[in-house]
Amino acid sequence: MNDLPFEVLEQIFLQLDPFTIAKYRRVCRSFNNALTALLTAHPYSNLIGLVQIGHFVNEATGDQSDIVCFVAPDCIGEGFLTNVQNSFNAGVLEKYPVNTLNAVPINPLTATNRDSVFDSMQTVFYTLFLSFCLAGPLPSTIGSLKELTSLDLQDDYLHGPIPRSLGKLVKLITLNLERNGMTGPIPSELGNLINLKNLNLSFTQLDGAIPDSFGNLVNLEVLNLSSAQLTGCIPPSLANLVDLVDLRLGRNKLSGTVPDMFGRMTKLRILNLCENQLEGLKPHSIGLCLQLTKLECENNRFSGSIPESIFRLPLLARLGFERNLIISDNLQYCAQLVQMEDTPLTSSTSRDSYQFQTEHAGLAKLKSLSLYGNQFSGVIPHSIFSLIALEELDLSWNLFAGRILDSITSL
Repeated sequence: MNDLPFEVLEQIFLQLDPFTIAKYRRVCRSFNNALTALLTAHPYSNLIGLVQIGHFVNEATGDQSDIVCFVAPDCIGEGFLTNVQNSFNAGVLEKYPVNTLNAVPINPLTATNRDSVFDSMQTVFYTLFLSFCLAGPLPSTIGSLKELTSLDLQDDYLHGPIPRSLGKLVKLITLNLERNGMTGPIPSELGNLINLKNLNLSFTQLDGAIPDSFGNLVNLEVLNLSSAQLTGCIPPSLANLVDLVDLRLGRNKLSGTVPDMFGRMTKLRILNLCENQLEGLKPHSIGLCLQLTKLECENNRFSGSIPESIFRLPLLARLGFERNLIISDNLQYCAQLVQMEDTPLTSSTSRDSYQFQTEHAGLAKLKSLSLYGNQFSGVIPHSIFSLIALEELDLSWNLFAGRILDSITSL
């Protein structure tokens, strides 16, 4: 067969299982060049499959799962599968012999979500457990699954970079890689996913900045990038995300000032910026987010005055400015903080030397008031003791002085 033309070899290989060809292509050195050329050309260059590499029992929960990994023709082989098995660090993996493992192709025409991706596994492999978890990297050929509308891979055991080819999955509505070991920068190509409504990359090991291209994701309702080790500034282009309901950027290493980008985010309910290195709190447009119920800004470097517009938000249920550098002497609280039903409110601000005033009827429903860890001074305001709905009151670690009035007994 060594003397056969490439075109003839190609026709022979096309009759065989492409993943088997790829797996054993190095066995025959004389075929290697022809195979490499074939497997990097269409349609083989778009192939993606799954391989069962072992079985895992979660000792903490007792849950049992078959562990599988994505493969493509350019990566399948005993060396690759062994590396994926050895990189599994969630517990003790019962490893299957790599020389006996075969790949099951994923049908790109029927793969629309996680369950349909695993359909081929359940019909080909016998398993006592219907639970599959993914390990290893995401291959670049995942961009060939263009019918995907949901790629929800939360709490799997994936690692490695996010492929740029994910930007080709323009039908995606949900992309969730929460609590995986994804590393490297966020590809700017994700900004091509203009139909996305839910993007969750939280609790990963990414680095680098939030791409400016995220401003193209105009249909986003949830953007969760918390605990992803991100750096750099918040891009002003996020002002285009006018359908956002939930924006979480907390627990990163973001720096610089917060852009005044909230003017058109009238649907925003949750804004979390906590535990970053942000400074210069001047986005007065937050006051236009009239649906906001949670604003969490603690553990940053905010200084100066908190915009008064924040304290006029009618549905605000939790306001957190603990442990910042706010030292304003004369800021007056003039907000109406309305307690959400059955949800305790924690309202606090940090390192302040101004008096706390509660001269607003909106606090009549307040059940829990926590002002710990500040520098509030003077006498405890009498108006606090008129909040007869209070069930929890924490004024510890402040600089109050004087007498505690007898009206505290009205609480």
